[in-house]
Amino acid sequence: MESRVPTDDEIESAVREVIRLRRRVESQNELRQLVVEKLSADGSVPKVTAVRIRRVALNRGAAAVEIDYRNSFDALPEICPVCKGGMTPVRTINLDGESVELKRDCSVCSFTASGRMRRPARYAFVKPSSSVDETTEKVRMLRKAAAHLRIARDLIAKAVENTDAAGRDGYSAGLIDGILSSRDEPGSIKNLEADIKAEQGPLWTRPLDSPKKASKKDI
Repeated sequence: MESRVPTDDEIESAVREVIRLRRRVESQNELRQLVVEKLSADGSVPKVTAVRIRRVALNRGAAAVEIDYRNSFDALPEICPVCKGGMTPVRTINLDGESVELKRDCSVCSFTASGRMRRPARYAFVKPSSSVDETTEKVRMLRKAAAHLRIARDLIAKAVENTDAAGRDGYSAGLIDGILSSRDEPGSIKNLEADIKAEQGPLWTRPLDSPKKASKKDI
């Protein structure tokens, strides 16, 4: 039989059919086996990994994932190890008035990490609660862009460490921080995300409003 590499559309369709019939699949390997059975109905031999099926399923909203974790001492990730979506820091203000990162949540799937990084150990796949709309997809893009910018900032700092250029990364770090979170620059990721999610015009044109409480709801 002829082997072939299936398209993302074919994988998505097969996953949706599997989840529709099974409602719950208990492991990544089982999901791959079931999807391959669907894809081979035309007599071909589909060449596709379990990891690719997982990522297509989650990014296309064809399935939701439940994750069992194991602890690890690695640093918290910027890119989700489950679906490759951007990780978003969740922060709070401590008693000293400092911004403290509590955890990081994936902008696409249910992966979350806090304290010692928690690595996924096992997956179960279930029917998604809702489909991914255009606004959600655009917000995910911005959050993934933000994750890559934070990676770039950290890489620059590490590159100049213990060299004659040490300390000169402040320029690039300041620019990146402005792109990420400036309240005054309409093109910052913070304001772009707020505008996309806003119901009544761009939030950055209303400086007296708090973006967090615009339209009387958290965004």
